[in-house]
Amino acid sequence: VVAYHQWKVLPASEEARRSAQLEAIRSYNEQDCVSLWQLHQWLIHKRNELWAGGCVPGATPTQHAVKYMA
Repeated sequence: VVAYHQWKVLPASEEARRSAQLEAIRSYNEQDCVSLWQLHQWLIHKRNELWAGGCVPGATPTQHAVKYMA
């Protein structure tokens, strides 16, 4: 948000700086999207591991803790 605002207030006469700033924003957004997708995939993997280990979807955390502490 800050970088976008900085880009918006740069005068048109500084086209090279505006272009570089816009490219930096685009690059950051791309990295952010990729890392979010990777996190999503990791969470799905962890969920599947829990289900395979006998955790029941919808059970409360306390029910899971009791199962693994026994």
